[in-house]
Amino acid sequence: AHDAIAFEQSAYITLSCLQVAAVFYMFTRLCKSMAWGLVITYGLMFLMAYSPFQWRENIALMVGYIGLFYTAYYLRVSRQNFSAILMMALIASATCLTITYAYTSFDMTSRLYMGDVKQDTLFHASMAAMIKNYGVISTGLNGVVQTPYHALSHALMGSLSLLSHQSVIEVYGVASYVFFAPVLILTITAVCVTLDSRRELSI
Repeated sequence: AHDAIAFEQSAYITLSCLQVAAVFYMFTRLCKSMAWGLVITYGLMFLMAYSPFQWRENIALMVGYIGLFYTAYYLRVSRQNFSAILMMALIASATCLTITYAYTSFDMTSRLYMGDVKQDTLFHASMAAMIKNYGVISTGLNGVVQTPYHALSHALMGSLSLLSHQSVIEVYGVASYVFFAPVLILTITAVCVTLDSRRELSI
């Protein structure tokens, strides 16, 4: 039963991550720039987390589904590149999923019950939850006290929590592997392509 609950929570968060990735692809294609695609996507997630607008989740969900339909319509992979892309996906998955001593996992609720969650993760999750619920950078301890801390990642996690309707602590267990690690790997690849003086590489 525990595994079924964890799977269901992870599935909702994974769907939200796929929607955000599709929106990222859509804006990258429309702007003809991966950098601008990432800036716009993260900007929209940031605004969603801080917005007091009551329809923010419905609008975000609609944009996410538009991104999915757009990606399904335009994204095509040629047969000659398919094996290389599959190999890259396997390497990236192995890189993300074989981390030892990871702070998070796909079943954060069980880890909470066992007391196996690092204080650092709890600190970040509380910051993300406060941004999500109150629009304030705070841990929520001793009232809503503002905390001078870099909060972009917390806002992004909070927005995924809003989009998936799952708790922030569960989002920390899934989104790091499903969305943010692949974006990091893609960004490193894009930097290599940009620095390639012979222009022989392709993202």
